[in-house]
Amino acid sequence: MSAAIMAAAAMGSSSARRIYGGLGAALGWFALALQYGLGPGSALGGTSLAGTVNFFSYFTILSNLLAALALSAAAFGRGRSVLTRPVPATAIALYVTVTALIYVLVLRQIWDPQGWLRVADTLLHYVMPAVFIVYWLLFVPKAALRPGDCGFFLIFPALYAGYTLIHGALSGFYPYPFVDVVRLGYPRVAVNMIGLTAAFAALGWLYCLAAQRLTRGRRRRF
Repeated sequence: MSAAIMAAAAMGSSSARRIYGGLGAALGWFALALQYGLGPGSALGGTSLAGTVNFFSYFTILSNLLAALALSAAAFGRGRSVLTRPVPATAIALYVTVTALIYVLVLRQIWDPQGWLRVADTLLHYVMPAVFIVYWLLFVPKAALRPGDCGFFLIFPALYAGYTLIHGALSGFYPYPFVDVVRLGYPRVAVNMIGLTAAFAALGWLYCLAAQRLTRGRRRRF
């Protein structure tokens, strides 16, 4: 009897995951398409290939792209995608969390979008991070997560930092003011990146700690 109840609960959870993933993915792809149509990579605006490269050089765009891909996999991938596994899914939750925090704490003060640009901005910096964090809370298995996974979480930000510096040196384009080598110089940018790395590590550790607490709480209930 208990096995039947657990099987029914698992089926219900799987169905809810697919529905939630589908709705979240649709919202994420809409937000990315809208921002692309309005932003520096606008194909409709006839901008160059460099504009599109610059568009995909924003951490906001990349973190939301990962979130949309993971939610799409949750909706249609039947659990086989790497992005829906606990460690990669937690990494994506961390990335969208950092996206939201940096926007609220730093970028919102110097950026005031209007019209449809404001809609896209709100979706990418507020709504999608919240959507994916809720997905992580409800549907991502957490028992296997450990603080040591923070090393994996830092791989993507490290690659992004290296790409940003190389791309900026070649093109003169820096997506955020705190990594603008032309204005700040390499020593100040290096300090900023060390601070960001520490923030990623600390938040990643908190995600793993929260996962362990949530898992223990769930075990006690059952």
